[in-house]
Amino acid sequence: MRSYRLHDDDPRAPRPLRIADNAMFVFDDTVRAAARPPIGKTEAAMNQGPRATYREPGGTIHPGPGEGVLSIAVDAEETAPVIAVDGRPVAAGAGQLDLVLPVGAHSVEVQGARTVDPVVVRIEQEAVRRIGYYEDPLTGHRVLGDFPETLERVGDNSGCLVWIAQAALLVGVIWALVAAFVQQNITVAVVVAAATALVAAAGLPLSRLAKRAYRRKRAEQLRLPARAPEPYPWGADGDFGAVLRGGADPGVPPGRAAIDLDLECARHLRIGRRKAASGGFLARMWTPPPRVEIDGVAQPASWGRWRYAVAPGPHRVSVAVDGRAANVTVPVRHDGAVTERGDIEVTAQPGAAVTVRADADVFAAWRAGAGQVETRTPTLRLEAN
Repeated sequence: MRSYRLHDDDPRAPRPLRIADNAMFVFDDTVRAAARPPIGKTEAAMNQGPRATYREPGGTIHPGPGEGVLSIAVDAEETAPVIAVDGRPVAAGAGQLDLVLPVGAHSVEVQGARTVDPVVVRIEQEAVRRIGYYEDPLTGHRVLGDFPETLERVGDNSGCLVWIAQAALLVGVIWALVAAFVQQNITVAVVVAAATALVAAAGLPLSRLAKRAYRRKRAEQLRLPARAPEPYPWGADGDFGAVLRGGADPGVPPGRAAIDLDLECARHLRIGRRKAASGGFLARMWTPPPRVEIDGVAQPASWGRWRYAVAPGPHRVSVAVDGRAANVTVPVRHDGAVTERGDIEVTAQPGAAVTVRADADVFAAWRAGAGQVETRTPTLRLEAN
């Protein structure tokens, strides 16, 4: 049984699910998919060459006519991110998911402690399309996109430093006790105790520094370039009203204007201070996309960065966030308002885009005694730049 615990005791911080056994697992048995666990530390240490990002799809995955394979490699050491394709959650955890999909364009989203920009992938006949997700709980760096096939091997000697500190403590304490009580040599005992304390005091901070350096190098390897904008519907030609920006600037036609809406959500997931096997119910929680309206007209939207074409002049942007937990398999009790809505007035100038940032927070807690997940009113902040 999988067990989960909290990452952070700060009630203001997002709470990713730290998972003792965070192997990838699939939610729906009806989908044609294979989930494989992450590469083990022993296997990675034995590989002296470049590290492979992906494995070939397993032998059980055979796309048929009009189908292809999507391989998602999830690198999240301490969390269990949830993966959704075309808005439908399909799996959670770290490792590689091989999923059979129809040929065509599909949106892929990942939610961990926070949301991240979705990507649009195009599946080709009997071909394998590969993307990856990386999440660093130390720096908060998250990226979803086209990973390189291999990465240069990055050493992590933090565990060795911890072992040295533990060995020094064990040997030093025994040596000091023998010197003090058997040999009756207080001077030697004091010197040994001081040296042991020095090694332990230096080893543990050095281990943390080595871990930070390792994660920093990994994050530098996976700083992917901005993805090209994707008109919605995906791949639309001609005059379109909504674009998934992907971090790039698609440009504003002369005489027109645009509203850039950056939608991000922090997910505060509580399970309690101790590990709880039943916390697995919360690991599969999916936060629904926000509802966006411009001047009262509904717009396509997801968590991420969007651009909407508008006429120059004043406009009213409305965003609504649903605070209920989706995709869980146990009862859910919600306290307070179901949604939080925010409205903001902006003025779009000709040939330019005005930016509106929407920061949301959703809250969910697993109550083992009641056998249910509890959620409450979400929060939402809108700010125009």
